[in-house]
Amino acid sequence: MHIKQRRILDPIYGLISLNPVVSAFIDTPHFQRLRNLKQLGAAYYVFPGATHNRFEHCIGTAHLAGLVIERLRREQPELGIDDRDILCTKRMLLPLLPSLTIA
Repeated sequence: MHIKQRRILDPIYGLISLNPVVSAFIDTPHFQRLRNLKQLGAAYYVFPGATHNRFEHCIGTAHLAGLVIERLRREQPELGIDDRDILCTKRMLLPLLPSLTIA
C-alpha cells in the first residue's frame, strides 16, 4: 500500500503537511473516532459555534510539537537533537497517543 504525503487545512495553522507514516496512523479507526469527541465538552451546548473536537486538537498539537523540536535543534545545538529525534516528533505519535487512551 502506497500512501502519499498529504496536507490538512487547519483553521489556525493553515496547511499542515503529514508524512506517510502519520497519514497511515490518522487513517486508523482508533484515531478517526476522535472526530466524535468534543474537546470543549459541554461548552458546545452554550456556544454552538464551539465545535472543536479531539481530532482537530491532536493534529494541531502534533504540528506545534514538530515546530518546537525543529526550533530547538536550530537554536540550541548543544541539546544534540538529531534526525531521529526530529523524525519521531514529526511522526506525531507521542502528542497523539494520550488522546487515544482517553478515547
